[in-house]
Amino acid sequence: GAVVLVSREPDPEWREANRAAIGFGAIAALGFGVFLLLVDRAAETDPVWAVAAARTGGVALLGVAAIAARPQVPHARGAVLLALLAIASFDILANTLFAFASTEGILPLVSVAASLYAAVTVLLARVFLDERLAPSQRLGVVLALAGVAMIAAGSA
Repeated sequence: GAVVLVSREPDPEWREANRAAIGFGAIAALGFGVFLLLVDRAAETDPVWAVAAARTGGVALLGVAAIAARPQVPHARGAVLLALLAIASFDILANTLFAFASTEGILPLVSVAASLYAAVTVLLARVFLDERLAPSQRLGVVLALAGVAMIAAGSA
């Protein structure tokens, strides 16, 4: 419920787009869930190699898709290249930390805490992009944080 509130767009102009976004989001959630479960399994042997294998497979699949689609390659320079490097670095860091956390902690708790990235994204958009949060979105962020706190309290 909290995630629905956080992701709900109150602007009527965007309601039709929201229907498609909810479907894509649900499929993405399934993909993330399967990915994180598999990272947990692979990380039991070695968290670093688990993340390395995941990234290698992802790059290979993306390469095949790019060859098939033949998109135009943008000419990225300077600040854009730095931003892309930062994105890649944070992605690898987040997945590596999740792999270590899943082997050291309680997977349901680690998974729920990691799923807060959606609420964190909304908050970062508010801080850095001056996005306005609707009251329902603010309530969703509060409920998500409360849910994680309750799960953590129940796991202790």
